[in-house]
Amino acid sequence: MNDLNRRGDFLRNAAQTRIAPTRYFLSFVVEIQPEILPQTDNSVGVDLGIKTFATFSDGTKVDAPKPLKNELRN
Repeated sequence: MNDLNRRGDFLRNAAQTRIAPTRYFLSFVVEIQPEILPQTDNSVGVDLGIKTFATFSDGTKVDAPKPLKNELRN
């Protein structure tokens, strides 16, 4: 939490929800100060899809998350 305060960021809200006898869902809302990035001539296009979550113009692919499949295995 100290890192948030050093940059001028702060926690706006936090909520806890019980979703099962031994499982909880936590939600945080944090307000941050925008970080200004240096100008650059580099750019990357992003194509969002279903089978492949994201494909970048440089050929990098990010697989789609499979939360339901992971949950069924547990």
